Amino acid sequence: MTPTFELSDKSWSTTHHQGLNIHSRGRITDSLEQLDLHDSAAVVDAVRYHGGALIVATNETVTIYQDLIRSFPVLFTASTPVIIGDDPRAIARHRPLSISPASAREFEGMGFVSGEDTLYEGLKQTMQGTTTTIDLATGTHTVDDWGRWFFETDRITDPDELGTVFDKALDQAMNRLVAEAKDSNILIPLSGGLDSRLLISWLVAHNIKNVVTFTYGVAGSRESEISRQIATAAHYPWEFVEYDPQKLLERWHAPETEEFLRFCYGGVSLPHIQDWYALEDLLARGIAHEGDIVVPGHTIVGNMHDEDTLDEAPLPLGRIAQLIAGHHYDIQGPRLTPEGDPAYVAKLREFIASGGYDGSAESVQDALEAYNVRERQAKYINNSMRAYEYYGLRWSLPMIDAPVWDAWRKASPELSLTRDWYRDYVTARFEAALGDSAEIAPYYQPIAVEDHRRDQIKKILAATGLLALANRAFSTYSSLHDGTALDVYITDRSRPVTAFDLMRGRKLIGFWTSAFLADAWSKGARVVQVD
Repeated sequence: MTPTFELSDKSWSTTHHQGLNIHSRGRITDSLEQLDLHDSAAVVDAVRYHGGALIVATNETVTIYQDLIRSFPVLFTASTPVIIGDDPRAIARHRPLSISPASAREFEGMGFVSGEDTLYEGLKQTMQGTTTTIDLATGTHTVDDWGRWFFETDRITDPDELGTVFDKALDQAMNRLVAEAKDSNILIPLSGGLDSRLLISWLVAHNIKNVVTFTYGVAGSRESEISRQIATAAHYPWEFVEYDPQKLLERWHAPETEEFLRFCYGGVSLPHIQDWYALEDLLARGIAHEGDIVVPGHTIVGNMHDEDTLDEAPLPLGRIAQLIAGHHYDIQGPRLTPEGDPAYVAKLREFIASGGYDGSAESVQDALEAYNVRERQAKYINNSMRAYEYYGLRWSLPMIDAPVWDAWRKASPELSLTRDWYRDYVTARFEAALGDSAEIAPYYQPIAVEDHRRDQIKKILAATGLLALANRAFSTYSSLHDGTALDVYITDRSRPVTAFDLMRGRKLIGFWTSAFLADAWSKGARVVQVD
């Protein structure tokens, strides 16, 4: 049988090679001539190293290779006739798509749908680091999970040794970026934090000139001032895009937003909307141009959470499932919890068990990070690249490129459970690259209080039983006075009701997700309903 392809994005490359029908995106496209496409193991190695997505079709099967970061999402129907695409609306032209109630609940609880499910009945998605093979006669499929995150058995305990390994990996990833950019601008979103600071350090140390930095947000925010100081110290141009709430909201409710949301959605996760307004502004002012490469600081470092629980090992599988669900399935607060979603919990437990979970401290860390990498990072964070593609920009994620991925897998628990080692590493590289100028660029912290003073306050509040309340109050205030005006996107609730829900544990993204599912996020935009 012949499959139907609905690969809507123009950057897909289609060719007939070695007797096979090939569709590809990303770096893997440039390696096809040197690759034996009949050798699945060799193809996996190439996709893993180069990145991208590759679809190989014969008369009997379609095989979809998805890289470590799920660079380009691929959707496929779970029955005959087989339809493969990247846009639910295009697939719905061939067969009706109805929303799955179970997936909708999961989406509302996390902002994405886990595993290979999508928001629609009978429509599946490829997962990061997998090979999906579809039998065209039956519509059934199998998945080879070769890219699941895990730490190596023999891990580096010496900080300097890890720094040397990380240096080499970062050089490989950044050199690939520079080669791809050629004469185009490398656009660095600056936040004042660790990740963008490390990118700047490398670019300065290697005398890369075609760099433009930018920051967006409310005028006068501390984050923007620190970002300006970093750019000044690095001698790179810096652009600030002011997020005036009224102008932002007016543009958000413009008719064109529907097309943007559809492009970025993919039937799986909430569109990433933090920087679309900044991109439009930079392009309109001629600071950014089509073909420039945006390089955000998304990183493989820091996917750990609940690190204190390693001291409790061995931990039963149920306890790890509870920790993962509590960390990810939490954006609606008490109004929607994983305990009320047995279908999700079953999928989660299956994922943990499939990684050979044995309760040890090493297995605990592997499970917590593997889920974060496969689910939230791949489907929400990395999917933010769709916004860049929508505006004709290229992108690169060197901090989760394969060499850096492999370097971080070598880090011992002592060096990887928190960001302490990484902070020291970035600080050293920043000071080495910028010299005395590094002193004028402090780190951005949400709370402008010295660490020791903050610790004292937390101890006092904990002793009086007020720490949780204080944290919730601070989180609520921060959400309603966000430096990048993210509270503007709460479009279906009044300010008092929003504050009440935030105090009860709901998050900003929870408001966005509910409105998006109801096709009420941007006025007139019909995105989720495809019939």
